[in-house]
Amino acid sequence: MKNLTTLLAGIILLFASQGNAQQLPVSDLYEMNTFAYNPAHIGLHDRAMINLGNRYQWLGFEGAPVNLALNGFAPVSNNVSLGLRVMNQRANVFETNRIDLTYAYLVKFDRESALSIGISGGLYSMRIQWQNAKANDITDELIFANGDRGSMLDVHAGVE
Repeated sequence: MKNLTTLLAGIILLFASQGNAQQLPVSDLYEMNTFAYNPAHIGLHDRAMINLGNRYQWLGFEGAPVNLALNGFAPVSNNVSLGLRVMNQRANVFETNRIDLTYAYLVKFDRESALSIGISGGLYSMRIQWQNAKANDITDELIFANGDRGSMLDVHAGVE
């Protein structure tokens, strides 16, 4: 049993030698932006919808998160809907931006049942605004080791 525990601990340490983290935008604007969590959601609506949301968190605190989101979708045919999401979040020295395009296809089985399949893709970028930083030691090499900006493509899909 002791050998098994040692082996498992060794395997865990081997794979946990490097960690990565990310700062994802905090958003509880689910009711206004349901297709951000499931791109298939836009296929279930027979009307266009546009939402604009702004959220200031922790009022009175310096560097508190501020979210701004604009999103909308519309059916373009009986079975196809298209959507757009633009989002900005600022939290202390971090600024996050994203833009996504969403496509949903609706498969109708009969009058009361249907299946929506959606895919969303876009650009996600994050940067660090060093001018807003209050560092105790500005000579710390780790502060600047990973750069101050990055971008990536983001794709997700859903079924509803």
